[in-house]
Amino acid sequence: MMSMKNGEKTLFIFMMFALGSLIGKSQSKKKIVEKSKEPNVAQYLNRLIEFYDSNTLDIVEDEFLNLVDFGMSPKNAFGAVTHKQVINND
Repeated sequence: MMSMKNGEKTLFIFMMFALGSLIGKSQSKKKIVEKSKEPNVAQYLNRLIEFYDSNTLDIVEDEFLNLVDFGMSPKNAFGAVTHKQVINND
């Protein structure tokens, strides 16, 4: 069995910490890049203009924001309010 001196133990612990930090940093960057691809709430609000006329836009924006406030993701809330428009036109 190999015996480690104090300096070797410290170096080993430091190297493991550095390796863990690098892995954690790369995973964190990856999540930030993935998240930045998703539009934010303001961008979804701007997209609603494509689906609704100016008369109903305020009502739909309020409904969208209420859904987001109650915990729905902006993507799902946008899908919910735009899907209603498609159903109402039929």
